Amino acid sequence: MTLVVTLQEELAAINLAKYRKVQHDLEESEERADQAESTMSKLRAKNRSSASATRTTVTTVTQVVIDVKNVQIKILKTLKTLKNVTKIFKNVVDVIQNVTSSCGVTSHNASNIVSK
Repeated sequence: MTLVVTLQEELAAINLAKYRKVQHDLEESEERADQAESTMSKLRAKNRSSASATRTTVTTVTQVVIDVKNVQIKILKTLKTLKNVTKIFKNVVDVIQNVTSSCGVTSHNASNIVSK
């Protein structure tokens, strides 16, 4: 039973690391989206203030819009992955609690095992 608990702990640690990586990726994606939106807003403001919009500005704004949409897609994919990792992590915690309770380990001790 100790081997099972140890394996479950390792699996939980791996899943927690995956969760943290996905969370970090999500934060980076959000930052890129904010930067792209800021750039797009600046270009739109510049375009409005200019009496004659050039083809280059329109192309640049179009590219920024495409970049923002791509970042939004990445964020949605990252959120989906984050939800999946969260579900897996919860399942691992449930398995650890079931194994530890069947071994006579108290929930306090099990919490200490999971937090390590």
